[in-house]
Amino acid sequence: MLLSLFAVARRPVSARSARPDARLGAQAVRGESGQAALLLLGVVAVVLVGVLVLFAFGQALGAKGRHQRAADLAAVSAAQVMRVLYPRLFEPAFLPDGARNPRHLSTAAYLARARRAAVRAGERNGVPVQAADVSFPGGSFAPTRVTVAVHGQAALRLGQEARPRRIEVRARATAGGCPSFCV
Repeated sequence: MLLSLFAVARRPVSARSARPDARLGAQAVRGESGQAALLLLGVVAVVLVGVLVLFAFGQALGAKGRHQRAADLAAVSAAQVMRVLYPRLFEPAFLPDGARNPRHLSTAAYLARARRAAVRAGERNGVPVQAADVSFPGGSFAPTRVTVAVHGQAALRLGQEARPRRIEVRARATAGGCPSFCV
């Protein structure tokens, strides 16, 4: 039985079933054999461009993340200083004998120390924070929240460019410190 199946499969093609244009199609296929390689090169080029674009997005997100982390840490540092110093705002300015109270802290000194802590935290994390970038929302005489807004530039290198492209990066963070008596 196996032999008969093999014999059927190898049956000769009759002259009637053979088409004259079949031979022309074979010649046309031989002439188009290089087009697949050309298409493959195009696909490889598109994939490489896609990888470069994804790499650039990764660099940009990394720069944004670094600035956001620095803003977060600067705001938390300022809030920690504010939490520690908050009770000193309510100390009397003078002692009963008329001498200045060393425990008293003015609102201006309180805010200046918080600003200084935010600026130092930014420097330690490699992102410059200016004193003007630190604000205290709420408008109270004894604020407990601080906002730090940082901005800078990041270098993006695309492919084999000699000079990296510069992009503007901005980040903002707000932290609130609970005064020490509510802990």
